[in-house]
Amino acid sequence: MAELKDKMCKACPALKALSTRLESTITLVNELKTDHNAHCAMGAGTHTAADATNVVTSAAVSVL
Repeated sequence: MAELKDKMCKACPALKALSTRLESTITLVNELKTDHNAHCAMGAGTHTAADATNVVTSAAVSVL
């Protein structure tokens, strides 16, 4: 899969920039999920009812 990605990026340089942005977006989404869930786990008295009910339970993003 990585070999195909490299070939496509060489054939069309714009794809390389898009690929880099996509990878950055995936990293950001996963960091936000982790931070949000850590925030919700801080304990009672710190959060509202919305924090307790809005925990992100989906798997980490690997492909958008």
